[in-house]
Parts: sequence; structure tokens; C-alpha cells
Amino acid sequence: MRTGLGSLLLFFCAGLIPVSCMSFSGLERPNDWDPSAIDGDASPDGPSAGGSGGKSDGGKSGAGGNAGAAASSGSSGSNPGGSAGSGNGGSSVGGSGGGSSGSGGSPPTCKSATDCNDNNACTKDDCVGGQCAYPPYQAGASCDDNTLCNGHETCDGNGQCKQGPAPSVDDGNACTQDSCDPQTGVKHTAVNCDDSNVCTTDTCNNSSGCQHTQVNVDDGNVCTTDSCNPASGPVHTPVNCNDGNACTTDSCNPGSGCGHAPVNVDDGNSCTTDSCDPSSGVKHVAQQGFSQCGYSCPAGFHSSSYSCNFSCGSCSGSNNSVSCEPSCGSSFNACGYSCPAGYHPSAYSCNFSCGSCSGSNNSVTCGEDAGSSFQTCGYSCPAGYHSTGSSCNFSCGSCSGSNNSTTCAKN
Repeated sequence: MRTGLGSLLLFFCAGLIPVSCMSFSGLERPNDWDPSAIDGDASPDGPSAGGSGGKSDGGKSGAGGNAGAAASSGSSGSNPGGSAGSGNGGSSVGGSGGGSSGSGGSPPTCKSATDCNDNNACTKDDCVGGQCAYPPYQAGASCDDNTLCNGHETCDGNGQCKQGPAPSVDDGNACTQDSCDPQTGVKHTAVNCDDSNVCTTDTCNNSSGCQHTQVNVDDGNVCTTDSCNPASGPVHTPVNCNDGNACTTDSCNPGSGCGHAPVNVDDGNSCTTDSCDPSSGVKHVAQQGFSQCGYSCPAGFHSSSYSCNFSCGSCSGSNNSVSCEPSCGSSFNACGYSCPAGYHPSAYSCNFSCGSCSGSNNSVTCGEDAGSSFQTCGYSCPAGYHSTGSSCNFSCGSCSGSNNSTTCAKN
């Protein structure tokens, strides 16, 4: 029996069954050895049931109880009875009633494919025999990152995700702003060409981009200066036609421009001299009478009286100077019997200022040739008028049995 036991122990220690060899002196049985510990049912991978536990190495039951669960490398034993034991590298130390599962070697890495996520869209996550496996998907399989702006990603067949060509964003149109939204893709937004200047017409050319063309401010009126205010738009300012000359009336014709017409200086009064000063304007100066030597007056004047003026020489009992008054107004008295042009004799009288009457009249009242009709002494009418009849007018002198005046009507 000793020889047989020793041979059996050598067989175990040779490694055919992974147990821990106990020390025997001369192959003597220790006092606590129990032959049932090497029952033929004990197995490296099989269950061992029993009572109070001892130390069990590699499936070998500990003394003092039936064998607990034995664990070998890569597998687990079970112990349906007793209190818990622990296993170390194939050995199991059981408590009372047997040991629990031991551990040995590399533990399993997965229980299902969900334990094997490698975060690689180009490999399949799988669990095979407790080990994770990652076989690659075939080339062309989608590994898209759901971003539309970097191209469509596909697998290369070797477990790598390759980026596809990015979409073309540039549409070649200078009138759009090109961009890409990761969710919606390429966008072409119309550019805003508004330069906030109302003096320009804003448009866009597909090739050259925004165009800002000046608006036409010409109103076709040469009497305005045309301009444009960027905020309010075209402005048409009247031109200044003032020539600084008080003797002109300044105006503007939309077609021809500024005009400077001479002002009318005639005040309708023949007794004034009408003129105009460019600085001060129109002047109306009353004509003044004067005295001069002799008996006659220049044109535009008539003799109003005669006198003796020693400055003009010896009077020799007669007058030697004349007072000249302007021939103007509606009527005037003149020495003599005739009236200047534009006037007609309306009456005769004696005026001692004109000299001695000698029993006859020596002055005439001159009336202006004006109106639709008038009466004149004599038998003829001035130019522009014709006689409508004659009569006796004692203002014109003695009739001597015949008429001495005529009525003149405007032609």
C-alpha cells in the first residue's frame, strides 16, 4: 500500500493533475491524511461535494471534509454545499461544507457583444468564446459622422474609416455667400449689396459682385444745380442769376438759363429825367428850368418869360434874356404862339412876362397831344389825329365871323 500510494502521489506531482504536492516523509501517511481525498471522482474540472472543508489544491479535497469545487486554468468549478472557499491558481481552499468557484489564468473578456465596443464604425463588435472579436466591415460600408460638410465617410475594408470628398461650396457666383451647415449642407445666401447710399442704384453682377451705380440727378432744368445727398437723395438747388446789377431784372429760363433784362426806368412823367445806376438803381430826376441870354430855348424847353439881364449886355429899353422851362407835363404856358412837337395850342393870352401885349395876346397854352380827342386852336390836327369839326373858341382869339378852332380825334 505504501508503494502504491507513493506512485500515485508521484503521478499527481508530475503535473498530470494540477495539485499542490504535500510533503511526505519516506512516503509515510500523515496523521491527518484521509484516503477519501483522492477519490476517483475528484477532477480538475469537476464538482466536489462534501462536508467541512480543508485546503484543496487543484481539485484535491482538503482533509476533514469532502472535496470542494476545483478550478483549473481557464475554467471554473462549482461547490453546491458548505461555506465559501477561495481558489488560487487552481487551488481551492474550502470552508465547512466545501469551497466556491476559484479563478485561474486570464479571465473571460466578454459575455456578449455589448462588452466589446471599440468605438470603431468600421468593425463589427462580437464576442466569440468569451473573447472580443472585431472583424472589419467590407469596403464601402458607411461610417458617416453625420456631418454634411466634410464628405461621406466609408470603410476601407481594413477597419479604417476614410473621409470622402467634401462637397463643393463655391458656386462661382459673386452674388452669393457660400457656406456649409453640418446639418443641412451647402448654402448659397444672396449677398447684401445695399451700401445705404440713396445716391446709388445697387445691383449685383454674377461675375464681378456688387455694383453701385450713381443715380441720375439731372432734372433737365438749367436753372437748378443738381446734386445728391447720400441720406436724402437728389437735390435740385436753384441757380443764382443775380448779376449784381440793379439795372437789370434777373430771371431764369429752364431751357436757356439766366437772363438779365434791363429794368424800365420810364416813370411816365415827361418832366423827369429817368436813368439807372447799377449800384443804386433807377433814378427819376425832375427837369429844371434855366435862364440864358437871348430869346430862344433849346429843344425840349420853351420860353416862359423874358427879362433884362445886364450880364447879357445892354438892354436898350428891351429884354435881352429868356427863362427856359422844360416842355413837359400835360400842359404849360409859353411865350409866343407856337407849341413844341407833341403839344398843340389850346388857348392864347396876354402875359406881360412875355413882353408888351400891344393890344394882342403874346403867350400860348400848350396842351399835350394825348387822349382820344382834344380841341386845338386853328384848323389842323397833329399827326395821328384828324379833324372832326371846327368851332369858334374865344380862348383862341376873335372869331371875326368865322370859326377859329377844331376838334381832333385819334386816328
